[in-house]
Amino acid sequence: MKSYYFYILIIFIISGCSSMYIPSPKNTPLFEEKGEVQIEVGASTNSIFLTGNYAFSEKYAFISNGCLSFRNFSSIYDIGDIRSYNELTIFTSGYGAHRSFEAGLGRYNIFPTLPHRIETFLVLGYGSCDYDNKDYYSEYLQGYFQMNIGKRFKHFEIGWSVHLAYSHFYCKYADYVPQPDLMLNKREIIYKNFGTINPGALLFLKFGGSNLKSFFRSGFNLTYPLTSNALINNSNFDGGYTRFHLSIGLSYRF
Repeated sequence: MKSYYFYILIIFIISGCSSMYIPSPKNTPLFEEKGEVQIEVGASTNSIFLTGNYAFSEKYAFISNGCLSFRNFSSIYDIGDIRSYNELTIFTSGYGAHRSFEAGLGRYNIFPTLPHRIETFLVLGYGSCDYDNKDYYSEYLQGYFQMNIGKRFKHFEIGWSVHLAYSHFYCKYADYVPQPDLMLNKREIIYKNFGTINPGALLFLKFGGSNLKSFFRSGFNLTYPLTSNALINNSNFDGGYTRFHLSIGLSYRF
């Protein structure tokens, strides 16, 4: 029971603040043979997501995922907002609604004589973030290398995943520039773009039947801007990014 309350505390600590970048869920299929199909649906602390993976040959596979943050259909940014339940609304888009889609190709069953599965993927993705007044907007293109290592059993899977990404952000926002001659501030729309390096890692656990399993993931993402004017570190823009994440869901393997 104590461990249960500990995990609830951790979730509330890492939740409850807005950001302009929510990293996507990372696919962990651990394929073994040609023709395998895996579908997952889940929820993290701030988003819902759907993944689809297919091993189309004896060595190579296709992976994809789509993600929508809670703010696309409610005023909840993440589960930390449940603490303010009297202010929550649903079926309305909120401040900082994120969405993303990714697809990639890779090789699975590398070193098949080893007792664990190793697979690597190259992935391309697109994401965006809207704000209520439409004066604030960001979108990004991303490419990353990912490696999964794990073990599969009939009713149990466990492993870890690491990735290294490059993201290029395109942002616009409204600012008020001082006009000394007019004794007022002039409203201007400012456009900026910048690149970031994004390393991350996660642990995953799947358990259940031979085809349908529940899954749990826990991991982190870091972001290092390549320029000093990167808005992702600008608190006035509600910059920042999701550093830690937890997710649960269902995984089905055909």
